[in-house]
Amino acid sequence: MAKNSTFALPALLLVAASATVLSQTPNQSPAAPATTAPAPTAAQPAPTPGASTPTHMATAGPATGQSPSQSLGLLVYPAKQQTPAQQSSDESECYKWSKTQSGYDPMAAAQQSAAAPQSTAAGGTKTARPGVKGAAGGAAIGAIAGNAGAGAAAGAAAGVMKGAAAKRKAQAQQQSAQSQANVAQQQNLDTFKKGMTACLEGRGYSVK
Repeated sequence: MAKNSTFALPALLLVAASATVLSQTPNQSPAAPATTAPAPTAAQPAPTPGASTPTHMATAGPATGQSPSQSLGLLVYPAKQQTPAQQSSDESECYKWSKTQSGYDPMAAAQQSAAAPQSTAAGGTKTARPGVKGAAGGAAIGAIAGNAGAGAAAGAAAGVMKGAAAKRKAQAQQQSAQSQANVAQQQNLDTFKKGMTACLEGRGYSVK
């Protein structure tokens, strides 16, 4: 019996030591899953010099208008070899000078002529037709004479004829007034051109 106790004691000590080691070993947490780094984005190629610009990003250049002499139908030659910048400046100054001397501005006159038809159309008024007025008057006269229907028909015919004559007269007067206005405008324009021509020739230009 004593012999068995002697062999059992080291075994118990070994088991106790193992339990102590296991109890002191810290619990290991499960390894976190490895994260995959995002793939690098491919760099966009740099724009090639001279490549065409997309349509929606294209910008238009400045609009080129006519010079004062071109708008008047004048041909101006720099006889003293004036530069284009000098000629442009001289034409602008001569335009202002001629406007002051003649009292006429071709550009303003052109703008007024363009706006006149629009204002006339906007200010028009509606009136009763001549036939309707004539029919009403004829019916009244016919009622007095005892035949309103015949009076209305006669009045309508007379009203239409009178209205047509008045319309033709108004058109003739309008055409006459427009013709006189055109003649006056052309005379003012000729006077303005003479003034601008004299100014440009005095500054060393040949004008035709």
